Amino acid sequence: MFVSLIVILLILILGRFYSESARFDRKSNRKSYIKLISFLLILQSGLRNWAVGADTYQYFNRFTVTKNTSWSQVFQYFLTYYEGGIGKDPGYSIFEKVFQVFTTNYQLYLLFIAALFFYALARFIYYNTSKLGHA
Repeated sequence: MFVSLIVILLILILGRFYSESARFDRKSNRKSYIKLISFLLILQSGLRNWAVGADTYQYFNRFTVTKNTSWSQVFQYFLTYYEGGIGKDPGYSIFEKVFQVFTTNYQLYLLFIAALFFYALARFIYYNTSKLGHA
């Protein structure tokens, strides 16, 4: 909770700074601000403990199960879903397994997921805003 308050405070302070700064043109200011805030949010989300959040620990358990599952079992699960409708989210196991080719570190997985999400959000915000603040 304390970390969230610090992040919110930083977002507000940096927003004020970037909206009043004459160092950059507006487009550059907006882009820098969005990148910085996205980076802070990626760190906040990706470096959280497994016990934070309602379902982070369950995703950790699923990540561990996938790590100990063979590729053939993952593909079989995928096929079983599409042929018989048994199970749910079969593509997620494949996504996890592909990530685990590079590393089996769950904390890096959380960072990767956060980066994917906040990159998409940052692009959306950048292309759908025209200015910072009320000026």
